[in-house]
Amino acid sequence: MPFPLNGTSVLPPPLIGILCYRISHNINLLYGSTREADAFSLLGREIGQIEIYYSATIGEAFKINHGIGTVIGARCRIGDNCTIHQNCTIGDRNGGRPTIGNNVTIYAGAMILGDITIGDDCIIGANSVVTQSYPAGSVIGGTPAKIIKKRYETQTDFNGH
Repeated sequence: MPFPLNGTSVLPPPLIGILCYRISHNINLLYGSTREADAFSLLGREIGQIEIYYSATIGEAFKINHGIGTVIGARCRIGDNCTIHQNCTIGDRNGGRPTIGNNVTIYAGAMILGDITIGDDCIIGANSVVTQSYPAGSVIGGTPAKIIKKRYETQTDFNGH
């Protein structure tokens, strides 16, 4: 319900987190002010319970469902039309950050870590630990993650998959 009876918020927490990210990211891009950008990032974490670093790059039509506990680390890249569910981590591993393509869905508890690329139209299953690249159209799941099935064949392939 977007309008709670107690009047504490008129926006749902995931929207607050995304809004604070968009403001902080633009402050950093337009003015180069990391202090103010960091303040909005922290506001999103405190109110929305979602941590999105202002230096992450996130495309259009980004959606977080029930996002409490979700972390999107510094300098991670997420494409357009992506959906992330609660308690997901997208971030650093050995200094590398992931790139996630367009139209990707990431289910609850998944971790996507390191200098990897997730192709367009992928689905990442709940509680998966993804530490290597996967081609477009893959359904990925498990710990460690592997391709469960391919939604369609692609021209580009990563890591011999």
